[in-house]
Amino acid sequence: MRVILKQIYIISVLTATLFAQALPFKLYGFFDVELEMNTRNAASKAWSFDQHHLNFISVYTLDNQFRIFSELEWEHGPAHTSSKATGTIYLARAFVEYKHSDALKLRAGKFLPPFGIYNERHDATPTFLFTLKPVSIYGKHANTSGDTQRLFAKFITGVQMIGEIYSGGWDVEYSLYVGNGRDKQPGEENDNGNIGIGGRLKFLTPLDFLGFG
Repeated sequence: MRVILKQIYIISVLTATLFAQALPFKLYGFFDVELEMNTRNAASKAWSFDQHHLNFISVYTLDNQFRIFSELEWEHGPAHTSSKATGTIYLARAFVEYKHSDALKLRAGKFLPPFGIYNERHDATPTFLFTLKPVSIYGKHANTSGDTQRLFAKFITGVQMIGEIYSGGWDVEYSLYVGNGRDKQPGEENDNGNIGIGGRLKFLTPLDFLGFG
């Protein structure tokens, strides 16, 4: 009886603390379903549906400086049985962020490399006018080491420093990161001895339509 009362007391204290602090928790996401048609020839004419994405994004703000961000993704209507598994379920992003100011933020965990709008918007296909992304970016290409890979990794597990600096109508954005290379399990370990290093510097001019980086 003593142990049970102690457990109830701890839960009550934690509940009271959470309500007293009123820590904000946000949950949102997106969903899409696609109609695919094949009209290459008479033999292959067919159409079908694809429940492509179901993504849940959560943001837990600890205080004015720290937050925890995560994104879980279900692709192609996953169904798992003892004999067969279809679709994919995975952790797309998860990191803790420390914000010193708009000019300096530090992240640690799994994040998206800042390779333009196609990767930063990730798999949010409702935000695009098309469902198929450019092969030049997402296709596999031969590199100097003789391997065939994408031009850049879709995810990086490591640390990242980002920020924005405003001056005279200009907006300068930067990102620097270091993490695991593209190994068999890049989210867990880095056996190949190659470290992933990258960055981006972007300038937004006082003209809303003009920017470069």
